[in-house]
Amino acid sequence: MSSVLFAKQAASLAVGRQLLPRLIATGPTLHSAASTTPPSPQTQTQTQTDPATDLTWDQFFKMRRNRRLVERMAIVPSTLSTLSIGGLYFLDQEIDPTAMIFGFDPILVYGIGMVGCGLAGFLLGPVFGGGLWKLSHRQWSKRMESKDVEFYKHIVQNRADPSQHSFRNPIPDFYGEKINSLADYRKWLRKQRAHQQKAQFHLGSES
Repeated sequence: MSSVLFAKQAASLAVGRQLLPRLIATGPTLHSAASTTPPSPQTQTQTQTDPATDLTWDQFFKMRRNRRLVERMAIVPSTLSTLSIGGLYFLDQEIDPTAMIFGFDPILVYGIGMVGCGLAGFLLGPVFGGGLWKLSHRQWSKRMESKDVEFYKHIVQNRADPSQHSFRNPIPDFYGEKINSLADYRKWLRKQRAHQQKAQFHLGSES
């Protein structure tokens, strides 16, 4: 009888020795599974990258030049279109030399109207060109907008003090319109520092 009990105890100990390593091995697995729980939507939103970071500065300046080129090229057809529309309208009108318009000669008023139509087309050209550029570069439009905001922040933070602007010492390229590359941006920074030093020198000499 005692031998049977001893055999059962030995068997249970053997089973325990086999299960113990498995339990120890499964501990880290549960921990790692718990640690790889999918993050909450708020965490995912916080970890999303800024669209502007996907666009390098070299790419930004290159696409900025291309966008400006399209905007400027759109001025020509826009101006010609509005001039044509205005011309067709005013030429279709019957002109009575004896009837004054706002106290002016009708021919003079119609001429001013045509010039106004051309000026409107000239001003609307860049708007239409920018819209066409966005339509043809939809995958980059949001990134360009974010990068434009970031670029303007750099301009505001690094340009010379606007209060020191004067006719004798104007701030060079106040809005950074002439910056078309990183090299241009470095030149712009040097000009801003030179303007600041020149303004401080004039203030010191006047005092």
